[in-house]
Amino acid sequence: MPERPPSHVFQARIFYAEPTFALHRNIPARVYSGGTYYVHAPDEFKAEDLAIAEFRRKAAQSSVSWVREIVRCEVCRCTSNAVAS
Repeated sequence: MPERPPSHVFQARIFYAEPTFALHRNIPARVYSGGTYYVHAPDEFKAEDLAIAEFRRKAAQSSVSWVREIVRCEVCRCTSNAVAS
């Protein structure tokens, strides 16, 4: 049985803009917080991928039809076991 790579808990904060909403309203685009996601991953790159996938899944379920463009994603490894579950 192959060994699985070690998994760590990461906190990812996603920020996004709604450029089509801003264009429709003729206002400057704002940056919104898309939430904080705690994910298990072997490294920060995979953690970012997982958090973005979850953000997009939730955005697809939203009743809002505006395009949500990810502006940035901040990822850090959690050092506390409190969020590991």
